[in-house]
Amino acid sequence: MLRSKQINGVLKQGLRNVPSSSVGPRAAVLSISLLSTSGTPLATVHDTHLEQAKITEDDLRVYTLIGVRQMKENEQQQADRGEEKQKSSSWEAIQIDDNLQLIIQEIPLGGSSSHNEGDNKHENGEGEAKPGSLYVVLFYSVDYPHEIAKLKVDSICSELAKKLEGFQGDI
Repeated sequence: MLRSKQINGVLKQGLRNVPSSSVGPRAAVLSISLLSTSGTPLATVHDTHLEQAKITEDDLRVYTLIGVRQMKENEQQQADRGEEKQKSSSWEAIQIDDNLQLIIQEIPLGGSSSHNEGDNKHENGEGEAKPGSLYVVLFYSVDYPHEIAKLKVDSICSELAKKLEGFQGDI
């Protein structure tokens, strides 16, 4: 079983600065959270830049819920149009304000992908997340390169999916 220290260790990997000439001194990943199916934070790590950006943990919780809702609405719209969900993990990038952005990505659990499988479609009419899905949300400053932020989310999700392989149950 994966322990909270291990989860925090994986999340902290995303806070590490990337040596790059394209990353300015104010550019930073500010916070990363592992979220439950409902969007509740299960584990969160913050960078020291979070306080400098004058963003509170309550602000992050609200922004997280906005991100989860946006992703679910987009998935529902896609389903309403009769489009199949992409085989790759679903994700959304959202600019919160002039200084803050987030990327949220789904981690399918339960040993099988929740994408395009008839026996694993547990969505209700309101676009609720499927049982067996977790999310990772990464908050970063607008000066931080979007590509690097997406690569960090991909890496974290991949690592957590490996460590949680075979996990079944609603969180």
